[in-house]
Amino acid sequence: MFNTEQANCVSIDPDLFFPEGAMKPQIETYLQRICYNCVIMDECLNYALRVKVKGYWAATTEKQRDDLRRFFGITPVRLDQEFDRMYRQSTKREG
Repeated sequence: MFNTEQANCVSIDPDLFFPEGAMKPQIETYLQRICYNCVIMDECLNYALRVKVKGYWAATTEKQRDDLRRFFGITPVRLDQEFDRMYRQSTKREG
């Protein structure tokens, strides 16, 4: 994972990033402004492409990320697989 403390979205209502149904265009435009000016956008996009996350991440929708993954040949892991990998890494460092 990456440090999200500096993210522009840290104080934004999370429900905006995870809408039920289609995202409204005006909400997407608002979130794009937040993401495009964020210092961790690259890390956020990298994570969202590598891990099959829901919602709006790094100025991309789920469909846009699926298209990017196909284009770049990226096979995402499920979130539980990513947590398992992170846990194994942290226990190796401790032990």
